[in-house]
Amino acid sequence: MMLYLKLAVCILPFLIIIRFLYIRDRHEKEPVGLMVKAFSWGFFSIIPVILLEMPFQSLLQRMNFHEAFISGIVPGLIEEGAKFAIFFLLILKNREFDEPYDGILYAALISLGFALSENLLYVFSNPVNVALIRAFTAVPGHAMFGISMGYFFFKSRYENPSLRRIYILSAFFFPALLHFSYNFVIKSSAFIGYYSLLALVCYLWFMIEVSKKRIREAEIHSENKEENR
Repeated sequence: MMLYLKLAVCILPFLIIIRFLYIRDRHEKEPVGLMVKAFSWGFFSIIPVILLEMPFQSLLQRMNFHEAFISGIVPGLIEEGAKFAIFFLLILKNREFDEPYDGILYAALISLGFALSENLLYVFSNPVNVALIRAFTAVPGHAMFGISMGYFFFKSRYENPSLRRIYILSAFFFPALLHFSYNFVIKSSAFIGYYSLLALVCYLWFMIEVSKKRIREAEIHSENKEENR
C-alpha cells in the first residue's frame, strides 16, 4: 500500500503541471510523439548527469567549498546544462517549434522528465513525507526552471536577431542561476536555521510570479503570430 501511495504522490504533480501547460497551448497543439520524446530525453538524461556530478562534487569538496555552495553550483550547471543541450539538439531547429509558447512547453517537458527520474530516486529511498515535500517544492521548481529556459529560447527564435546569442546564453545562464539559488536556500538551514523555510516560500512565490509573466508573454507573442498568418 505504501508503495502505491509513494508512486501516486510522486507522479501526480507531473500530470497536473503537464496538463496545465498543455491546455495553455491554445493555438496549435504540439504532436504527442515529440512531447513524449522531449520528456523521455529529459528522464534518461539523469544517467550522464549523475556520471558528471559525482566527480565535480568530489572536486569541490576537496577544495573545501561550503556544502550549500556545492549543492547549488553542481546541479545548477550540470542538470540545467543537460536540459539545455537536449532542447538545443532536439527542439531548437525542429519545424514543430513554430510559435513562441512551444519553447516554454518543450523546455518544461524536458525539465519535468529529468525531475521525474530524480524524484523516483529520492522518493523510493525515503519516507512518503519526502514525496509530499518534493511535490510542492522540487517538482514545480524544475518546471519553473524549464519555463525560464523556454522563455529565452523563444526570444532567441522570434525576437531581435542581433540578440540571438545573448538569448541563447541566457537560456542556460538564468535557469542555472535559479537552480543554484533554489538549492542554496534549501541548504542554508545550516547557517540561518528555520528562516530557510521562510526564504524557500518567498523564493517559490517569486518564481511562480516570474513564470506566470513569462507564460503570458509567450502566449501574447503566439497570439500575435497567429493573427499575422
